[in-house]
Amino acid sequence: AAPRATGGAGGGAAPAPALPPPATAAKALLGKPAHDAPAFMTHDTFASQGLCAESLRGLHEVLGYEYMTEVQKQSIPVIKTGADVLAKARTGTGKTLGFILPAIEVLVKEAAAGRIRRGDVSVLVLSPTRELAMQTEREAKAVLRFHRDMDVQVVIGGTNMSSEQRRINNGGADIIIATPGRLIDHFKNTRGFVDRCAALKVLIMDEADQMLDMGFRPALQEIMTFLPRARQTLLFSATVPDSVHKIAHIAMRPGYTFVNTVSDEEGDTHAIVEQEYLVVPLSAQLATVARVLAYQRSLDPNHKIMVFWPTARMTQFMANVFCEAGIPVLDIHSRKSQAARVKASRQFLDGSGVTMFTSDVSARGMDYPGLTLVLQVGLTEKEQYVHRLGRTARAGKGGCGLLIMAPHERHMLRTLADMPLTEAGPASKITGGVSVVGGPRDNLSTLTDLPAFQRVLDNIERGHAREAPLSARAAQAYGSWLGFYNSHLRACRWTQETLVQETNAFFATLGCSTPPALMKRTVGKMGLKGVRGLNVK
Repeated sequence: AAPRATGGAGGGAAPAPALPPPATAAKALLGKPAHDAPAFMTHDTFASQGLCAESLRGLHEVLGYEYMTEVQKQSIPVIKTGADVLAKARTGTGKTLGFILPAIEVLVKEAAAGRIRRGDVSVLVLSPTRELAMQTEREAKAVLRFHRDMDVQVVIGGTNMSSEQRRINNGGADIIIATPGRLIDHFKNTRGFVDRCAALKVLIMDEADQMLDMGFRPALQEIMTFLPRARQTLLFSATVPDSVHKIAHIAMRPGYTFVNTVSDEEGDTHAIVEQEYLVVPLSAQLATVARVLAYQRSLDPNHKIMVFWPTARMTQFMANVFCEAGIPVLDIHSRKSQAARVKASRQFLDGSGVTMFTSDVSARGMDYPGLTLVLQVGLTEKEQYVHRLGRTARAGKGGCGLLIMAPHERHMLRTLADMPLTEAGPASKITGGVSVVGGPRDNLSTLTDLPAFQRVLDNIERGHAREAPLSARAAQAYGSWLGFYNSHLRACRWTQETLVQETNAFFATLGCSTPPALMKRTVGKMGLKGVRGLNVK
């Protein structure tokens, strides 16, 4: 059966330990009076939804929220009826509370009726990334602050599975928030976990479109084989392509309700964010990024900037270079431990006047309120570009985007032709114009105005002992950059020989005039055996 559609845009508690505030995109906005809130806010209060007193205390006293967003207004009453729901809402408009609040209401109702066994998992939330799962856990804990005997746990990759197993077996959790891979590990390897989920009441898939984009469909289908058919299923997504409809058909009961809070006339975030691009030779990209960031910092002492690099190793290396040059930046990528990623994410979330270098681990789902600039460096695809850009202008706030590309990457402009993307001109308010990044004929690669960077690169070149760890990072970045662009030769119109030449020339400007050595096995895996210019050991 076809889904039933609703909506359209426009349209005595136990004390608990203190919790950090959850990372809600509209944190500063949702507590304002409705007349002073952005367009996705409503005049309807959470109190009007018949939520239990404990949840309302959490909303008011911990989160400071009184009014609902559109997706909350439309989703909460439908979910409370027990219906399966597919909800479409723009990122940063309160989707998390839209499913957490009614799921808790289900728990309260079922517990009062004696239909929940202590230690069983009653609500399961699937998240595409570790960071989003932990963010959702913080928000759920804030709502649960004044609930008795109700617990939430997060199970994610990159953490100690034995510790998770002990927590689950020692007391269980009413709500589990998980990444797909780690959840399957528990189903297969944690004694009794399948039985704990046998009476599951609610299954929630958050950022469903992203999970499918990341190739999780087989994992989602496997997860559902462990779960009871008699359950309520909720899918929340920023977009609803065919892939999401297909997984909804598999996971949900016929006649599910489609809640749509995005009208055909409403522009997507990526269509309304001010966006510019710069074509910059590889040799000048470090200097250009440094100058743009300095300009942005001068504009707003409370800036919050996110810079995307093509690979995790490049992210790591560039962050190290900037920090050594006296420009503190945070970095988050797949090469950091989970604990380090959580720490960096929290510092960026809570900080002001901060810059984060990242790989695509931060491209979707995470809420970082108040981003002033999303800077993307290097080759990207449209979907990736849009997801990254979606980190700014969230929850009705402003922000801008800048794409820095090399001449061999100009073909990206064809795939981004329908984006409001214009070349940064002399009067650009994003780059600072000619006075900051220079003109087309200027030697942008010179670092005369950035002596701290030149000192760091010179020390790498000379093999200075102080920079030995950074030299190792440079070698790792070299290999990852080579591998990344080796998979995009056709798009760049390069041969493998050109790839090696361009890579060597680029890294020569980064303190590696002698190409870093690569293992023979690594070169073979890349299919670059016999290509001249490589330093093979």
